Amino acid sequence: MIIDLKKEQMSISEALFIAKPHDTIILDDIIYYEKIVVDKPFIKMVGKTNTTISYDDTASTIRDGVKLGTTNSATFMVKEEAHDFYAYSITFLNSHEKKTEDGEQAVAFKSEASNTYLNKCKFISYQDTLYFDYGINNLIVDSYISGDIDFIFGSADLVIYNSTITSRAKFNRSYYFAPSTLIQNRHGFVVYKSLFNQDGKIKSYICRPWYPSKQISPVVPRLSVIDSEFVGDISLDVIKMREDHPDYHEIEIINGDFDNKKKLNKIDFINKTLDYYKNIEF
Repeated sequence: MIIDLKKEQMSISEALFIAKPHDTIILDDIIYYEKIVVDKPFIKMVGKTNTTISYDDTASTIRDGVKLGTTNSATFMVKEEAHDFYAYSITFLNSHEKKTEDGEQAVAFKSEASNTYLNKCKFISYQDTLYFDYGINNLIVDSYISGDIDFIFGSADLVIYNSTITSRAKFNRSYYFAPSTLIQNRHGFVVYKSLFNQDGKIKSYICRPWYPSKQISPVVPRLSVIDSEFVGDISLDVIKMREDHPDYHEIEIINGDFDNKKKLNKIDFINKTLDYYKNIEF
């Protein structure tokens, strides 16, 4: 079934309430001020040029007398049971305006699912923009991601392909990635043929591994950046988030070096991920 929000005069939440697996929700070319949770599998959302889903919660937002925390600050959440979620041409925005260096975590998009596919989307916030946790076989392609502190983070496997990743730091530091990869997830974050740049001149660092204090399963933070371009004051040094954090991680930047076995293995993984989604139509 196709649910056209403009035709049916529905909100996204109303459409999700009636949607069934394998349904497609067509969004209008407008800003939806909604906080969204997807909890059904095989849901597809298709936007237009300026389609935006926006909310402004932070980790410190109090609701029903309780702080939301990082996860529940998300403008858009894909729950673990909502596997095979696909989205096209949608901007996911956390519109909280950061005013100090030690600002709030404000997630724009979080997925806890496997087989999440996001094509020609934008993800915009400051701290903790894009949160991929637990799942495997996830893909972001032809998209735009921006933030300042640890703005791509989590424990999942995720391929980011042919995309632009922008540091929009307002203060004196910026970190692109904070992986906390579950030990059973073999790849973590893999970035291929993408552009890293800056909206401003504040020094940015590629990564600081994250070892969550409450994590039950062991983690080995994993990040591979392959055949990608860096424009601006971007350091490829790996920075410790805390001095008492361990030193084990698998962080690698590979440009050129065509005989590198690690690179060939990662490209094989990337190609398998791309092949999985090659027949998806929007």
